Amino acid sequence: MITVFDENQYYKLGLKDLLDTYISPDNPFIKTLPGGRKSIVLVSTDNTAPSPRFCIDERFICNSSDTLYFSIRDKKTRHQGLSCTRESGVIYRNSSNEQTLSLIMQAMHEKKRNKNKCYRCFPLALSAQEKNLLQLLYNGLSMKTISSILNIDRRKLNLYKKKAMRKLSFSTNTELAYWLRNDVIFNLPDLR
Repeated sequence: MITVFDENQYYKLGLKDLLDTYISPDNPFIKTLPGGRKSIVLVSTDNTAPSPRFCIDERFICNSSDTLYFSIRDKKTRHQGLSCTRESGVIYRNSSNEQTLSLIMQAMHEKKRNKNKCYRCFPLALSAQEKNLLQLLYNGLSMKTISSILNIDRRKLNLYKKKAMRKLSFSTNTELAYWLRNDVIFNLPDLR
């Protein structure tokens, strides 16, 4: 099963057709793989956005533990932040068909697959203060306002925020803001 999440319908159909043709069950190469044909999920992402959290987002969760996950990006730019450990690789739109197939075939040959939920998507447990702060930031409040509401020094709030960002594997405020804007905080299990 091949699933492509992309707004560019032409690219989506072309990629799906390419993979259906070369990664078909009739291909003798696919028959030699342990476990046979694997499910493939490809997700388009903005170059400025963090990689998809394949462990959390319900659109990407498949029943098969042999599913391969790939991000689709527009161009090769150094991406800040950590990707989900389930991600098998990044496919660039300007890559040739041979490069794309080579990357996918290489991932199919890898025997070690992370079947568990990764620590990047399900981070270390946030403290009650950290989670409360993130929920208030999600509601659009500034650090100054949160400081006065909670009656906590701003330096201490900044410390809570830095600790939460470290636990969530974010290095910049932009990554945190993107994460909060996409309601990921409410997809996390009860952390404490």
